[in-house]
Amino acid sequence: MTLEIDAGAATDVGRVRERNEDGFLDRPPLYAVADGLGGHRGGEVASALALQTLAERVKGPHDLVDAVHEANRAVFDKQARDPSVAGMGTTLTAVIVSGDELYVAHVGDSRAYLLRDGELKALTEDHTLVQELVNEGRLSANEARAHPQKNVLTRALGIEDDTEIDEFNVAVRAGDRVLLCTDGLTGMLDDGDIRRTMNEEINTQATARKLVDAANDAGGIDNITAVVLDVVTAGLQRHDVPKIRRRSFRWPNPVVASLVILALCLFGIRVYLDGRWFVGVERGHVAIFRGLPATFAGIKMYGLSEETDLTVEALKQNGALVEGGEDELEQGIPVASEADAQRQIETYRLGGILPLSPTPSQSPVP
Repeated sequence: MTLEIDAGAATDVGRVRERNEDGFLDRPPLYAVADGLGGHRGGEVASALALQTLAERVKGPHDLVDAVHEANRAVFDKQARDPSVAGMGTTLTAVIVSGDELYVAHVGDSRAYLLRDGELKALTEDHTLVQELVNEGRLSANEARAHPQKNVLTRALGIEDDTEIDEFNVAVRAGDRVLLCTDGLTGMLDDGDIRRTMNEEINTQATARKLVDAANDAGGIDNITAVVLDVVTAGLQRHDVPKIRRRSFRWPNPVVASLVILALCLFGIRVYLDGRWFVGVERGHVAIFRGLPATFAGIKMYGLSEETDLTVEALKQNGALVEGGEDELEQGIPVASEADAQRQIETYRLGGILPLSPTPSQSPVP
């Protein structure tokens, strides 16, 4: 029996931060989340650089740990050379699914979970000062959640020229669900909240979005990222719609029939638009939209999903837009999914970012 992965991902700036320093990778069979730190623009540079290096270096499951070491070196070298991002770093939790094995590499306080038969289990352990106190029996798990130093990392990528990486394998089977997330999610939701949401929703993309929305509803004090992976039998997706048994039905009258048909058409259009995404501009900022970049009879065929901190003016000044790129962005650039939209934005970020005003970030590694 061949296993496949059905993936969904969502990320959000949260309700407090001005920039999203999180990032994620969705390049089957490689998946990862990263949470940058360092203030100014260092955090977003660190997470993006680590994920880019990982994507370029990984060829298979046995390359994963070496690629994480290279990502560490890339971030370390960048912050050592560039005073504007000195001291930056990032967490990284990455997995590769090969056969019936999940290969995991982990540094920092982002996490990987496994949901099996309705029960949630943490696969990774946070590299934080508070977790060390829990391991020593000096704090309980509940005390750790409210501890003022819970975000102080003891290990992260890019802080030193080499770092220890947690690596291990986990056997997986059809029906398993894996969650990769940053601490913006786990800081707002406890394991019980996460388990309930992951059990309630079948579709992976909808599950990731619900988790992010729940963290925002709980306060959203940090950037939030969730990547949900379903292990399925090849050719079978967990969110496949079951067949509906047909039954005969007689329309009461033509007026009712017309109204029902109209409602069905509108519903069909709504479903179609909800499955379409594009990258465009909102109030001078690069933004992600759901729908089509068009209007019909004065009605917008799209809605705003996320307005980023990245400005069109910043892209122009830093040369991240090729000739004609600004017009293309203004008109809307269609993409296949929200994840592709996020990748397009990360491409813009890597092409050049203007320094923005600093915002609070995670506490640095001591």
